[in-house]
Amino acid sequence: MQIYELNISAHNYGQINIFTSIIKSANNSRLQMETNVKKYRPPKEIKPEHQELMSKIGKRLTEVRLEKKISSSGLAKELGISRNAYHLMEAGKIYFNVLSLLQILDYHQIPATAFFENL
Repeated sequence: MQIYELNISAHNYGQINIFTSIIKSANNSRLQMETNVKKYRPPKEIKPEHQELMSKIGKRLTEVRLEKKISSSGLAKELGISRNAYHLMEAGKIYFNVLSLLQILDYHQIPATAFFENL
């Protein structure tokens, strides 16, 4: 085991206080970041009475994307949505919020009313 000697003089004492403050600040920031991390929650299972609607929405999303000749992973990246989440949206296997749907429709420049007309 090595023991290091630390010579503290009036000259470097202030620097040590600054260094100590930086370490404490970094530790507090890391602790705060760790407490702000969202825990993974699996998607809610689609209720049987909603499956038909969610499936139709997903199929329509797929049609719109294929008309524009865009890959699902490319579109997901453009929108800031995970590939898996976008795939599950198109498959009609997850609930998703209206904002996500509106982002997709905005990307394709399709009014929401027009999207839902033929469902």
